[in-house]
Amino acid sequence: EPKFKGRSEFTTGLVSNFDAVIATGSSNTNRYFDYYFSKWPRIVRSNRSGLAILNGTETRDELARLSDDVFLFYGLGCRNVSACLVPKHFDTGLLADALAAGANELTNNHKWVNNYDYQKAIMLVNNEPFVDNGSLLLRYAHSLVSPVAVLNLIPYENVDEALDFVTNHATELQCT
Repeated sequence: EPKFKGRSEFTTGLVSNFDAVIATGSSNTNRYFDYYFSKWPRIVRSNRSGLAILNGTETRDELARLSDDVFLFYGLGCRNVSACLVPKHFDTGLLADALAAGANELTNNHKWVNNYDYQKAIMLVNNEPFVDNGSLLLRYAHSLVSPVAVLNLIPYENVDEALDFVTNHATELQCT
């Protein structure tokens, strides 16, 4: 018999008569959970992201294999890489080309294409620079979270700066 059988319950209604709480949600929702459940023992988890760290010596094949980490779980937060730390003078065109094959498979997914078209239109209207490989947009943005069909690139000067970024964002990272 499972150890927790009869000891846990899932509900969408009003929560009452409990000993402890485990909850997950966005960073904003996390604040409400912390407040609402402040009198009880709790584990409350907020948003997490996946981050790739590139050093500029990656082969085209290695960059192409990164596409699995970027595309397999797109839109599911911590399950996919939504940002890459890259050296300051990184060849974004090489990365865009290497990721193209993985992204091209998603051009048959209307939700992906709608997000791609929408994000591209926003970047064009805002005169935001980006690299477009026809199915994925790469942009420089100092954020771990990116919209669907966008990969954020976060430049760094040296290894210490990259490590500082990871350390300073450790509570926001699921995997690196």
